[in-house]
Amino acid sequence: MGTKNIRTAPFGQPPKGHNGKENEVLNPGRFQYGAASSMGYYDTVFDPWTLIWIDELFRQTPELVNNNNFNLPDDYDYPAPFAGSQGDEPDYNTGWALNRKNTWQSGPPVNSTVADNSVPGGGYWTKKGGPNNTGVDKEPGYQIYTSTDLPIQLFNMGHGNIASEAGSAETNVIGWDGYFTYDGQGFIEATTQCNIAVERAYAMYTMDMSLDVIRELIAKLEDWVESNTDPDEGGDSRFAYLTRILKPGPEVRAPSIKVIIRVIKMLKKIIEQATSDGVVGGLLVNWDFICELSHPTDANEYIYPFNGGPYSRGKGGPHGPERFSYLISPECQVFMAVSQLRANGVLWHITSEAGGLRYRIIRTFNFAHIHALTATDRLDHRLSGKLRQVLSFWDKNVHPDSINDKTRRIDNRG
Repeated sequence: MGTKNIRTAPFGQPPKGHNGKENEVLNPGRFQYGAASSMGYYDTVFDPWTLIWIDELFRQTPELVNNNNFNLPDDYDYPAPFAGSQGDEPDYNTGWALNRKNTWQSGPPVNSTVADNSVPGGGYWTKKGGPNNTGVDKEPGYQIYTSTDLPIQLFNMGHGNIASEAGSAETNVIGWDGYFTYDGQGFIEATTQCNIAVERAYAMYTMDMSLDVIRELIAKLEDWVESNTDPDEGGDSRFAYLTRILKPGPEVRAPSIKVIIRVIKMLKKIIEQATSDGVVGGLLVNWDFICELSHPTDANEYIYPFNGGPYSRGKGGPHGPERFSYLISPECQVFMAVSQLRANGVLWHITSEAGGLRYRIIRTFNFAHIHALTATDRLDHRLSGKLRQVLSFWDKNVHPDSINDKTRRIDNRG
């Protein structure tokens, strides 16, 4: 009987370098691991998508009320999400439950269905001519057509839903690592500034829990907070993963009780929002949980413009490659792990400074997940170099489920 290869990826800091190939260890063989689809978020099309912004939900959720009371205040004001908006589309105003109408740091989007589109290519997980590419002889990316100053254009990458290819099956993804290039612009490229940038970026996740399962999770977490003991000592295997998070052993740190109390409150807010009048679809249909990719790794070269980075790459083009390597915040990592959020692509906020009306294109290639050893320890934890993440097999026709996981397979491609 023959042996089969098991694909794994290292924990720890991604290897440094900007030649466009250094991070292959994160995705050995450059195999596809999520939906190939990329799409824009348009301002003129009815689309009942909802973004649950976990960073902002954390900011709006206090640590403690009445000394370890993990209940929400009696007078907590849940904003009514439906207020005479178009069709059945909720008009959210929570600050953390968002749709195409809301004003926030990355919205509302002004994408045009005519000219602002994703550009097909060989695959964001590889590059043109690279292993396991789609056969399209160019890098995928995003095209905006504008002359205005700092427009908000939103696109996703590798995002699966019930109407597309299946999303990723990975559940402990804390960051993304890959490369940008920038096409030359203008009628005479050599004399025109190459003016396009990613203003912000967000890791996207799917929550596979039903509302009833979320309520069960809340009860388990409340029991742990009250007793500070193993939440699964009663033998309920549904939440066996909580043992690894809340009581991980002497080598790694457990999250603080304060953080878990905040997570409990956040989950209660999410349930309340999901059951409000006017909410369309629900968690499994059109809700995406997003965490800002805000913490650079040691390998990162890309600086967001809002944080001092440039909008222009200089004249001519193409420019690059330039390494993008960012993590979500430590608080979001805990919420992601406790809620078993499943990685489901990246949300790019793309923009440019004012200039001539012209097409501007940024391209993405060789992007890979960054996996967490635990939800509470840094990438340079001493165990990161000794352990590896076993990767999941991806099948475009099989939609994964992080809770009722009957189809997940260890990846032995290659």
